[in-house]
Amino acid sequence: MVPPHVVEEDGHLHARGNETPFLCGDASTGARVACPTQPPALENLSCDASGCHGSYDYDPATPQDDRSLDGDDAPSCYDCHGKEWNDRKE
Repeated sequence: MVPPHVVEEDGHLHARGNETPFLCGDASTGARVACPTQPPALENLSCDASGCHGSYDYDPATPQDDRSLDGDDAPSCYDCHGKEWNDRKE
């Protein structure tokens, strides 16, 4: 299940939590939190690991690896945001 993209910003729809795209959604509260040690359900993934806006393979053993928002099945976040999140890991 893909999270609903209902947050309108500058004419584009985003999913809730778009301001912190590298954080995962907490399944019980909906809050954005550091990703757990196991991949959460698709609707609770971070934007870069959702299979839509990124291609990050979730691996908590290598948190230093670069994160990705360059688009997979959907437009790249960088198409609109440049490198705004380039250095953010969580």
